[in-house]
Amino acid sequence: MRLEDLSHGGACLSAAPAGWQPGDKVRFALELPGKPDLLQLEALVRWRMRDLVGLIFEPAAAPERARQIDRALRVLLGKS
Repeated sequence: MRLEDLSHGGACLSAAPAGWQPGDKVRFALELPGKPDLLQLEALVRWRMRDLVGLIFEPAAAPERARQIDRALRVLLGKS
């Protein structure tokens, strides 16, 4: 899969597994070489268009999730 978009509320992925369908609860994990646990969250598949899926993150633990996403974005942007 490829990360297309990431925000505090969700993500968009391309080349998503065909089995991921709207309404499914999935585990979202973002890993980079040297950073295998960069981001791991549960999400709900909100929509699907061919191989693109939109994920919405579970509302529980929103403040902690926001910190995790901010940290992941800093790494992706080369700011940490």
